[in-house]
Amino acid sequence: MITIGIDPHTRTHSAAALDAQGRLLEEITVGSNAAELDRLARWIEGVGAERTVAIEGARGFGLALCRKLLAAGERILDVAPALTASERRSARKAGKDDRGDAVAVARIALRERGLPRVSAEVAASDLKLLVDARDQLVAEATRTRNRLHALLLAIAPGYHEHVRDLTSSTALMVARRLGVRARPTDRVRSTLACAAITRLRSLAGEIAALEREITAGLDRAAPANLLAICGVGPIVAAKILGEVREVSRGSPRPPPSPPTPAPPRSRPRAAR
Repeated sequence: MITIGIDPHTRTHSAAALDAQGRLLEEITVGSNAAELDRLARWIEGVGAERTVAIEGARGFGLALCRKLLAAGERILDVAPALTASERRSARKAGKDDRGDAVAVARIALRERGLPRVSAEVAASDLKLLVDARDQLVAEATRTRNRLHALLLAIAPGYHEHVRDLTSSTALMVARRLGVRARPTDRVRSTLACAAITRLRSLAGEIAALEREITAGLDRAAPANLLAICGVGPIVAAKILGEVREVSRGSPRPPPSPPTPAPPRSRPRAAR
């Protein structure tokens, strides 16, 4: 069995083929465009009949190559970058070397038996992208809301007596009226406040659309064992699936047996 480690980057992809004993057989570095990825796929096909391909970050810089190799029927393992960094620290050679990293990826695949195997469904899963995009929009909405709060304090002192928060559509409608009312006395802040309100409404729609798409993706993944956990909703479940790739559906571990009670201590006899 030959193990091929691949270290993908934005401009180049380095690959190294190792035998079962971890000895280097061949190595290659190609570009990252479609023609170069085809060349790498042909090189992998010619390495040997029985082979396993391990890619560092198969759903990151290596996603395009991963999809190509899956279509060709290759068996692919996903190696977390943290494992490669640990392997690099333990190597004798200091610094970063792409071909050396490809060898490290292959050696990790030889050593570690629990690496996740990449399937077509996992490679096509966009849950992590959707969750990350939602988190970025939520963070932008928080910044915009804080900016609106500061503007309203200047143009409508005591506005919180009329607006409890700046999250609901009703609250934003009242805030807009307050902002428009202040336009004759402070045009700049009034304009900025109205723009912030418009952006918050747009962000709310985008976040809701992403959440619907995340829920639909979860329905396809069917993580019943995750959603059954108290406190785990669709967003948290999507984050977990996006990070760990797959959740084992095996039988749960049996509970530990209770400890054996200690024998009772004998009371010392009183002296006569």
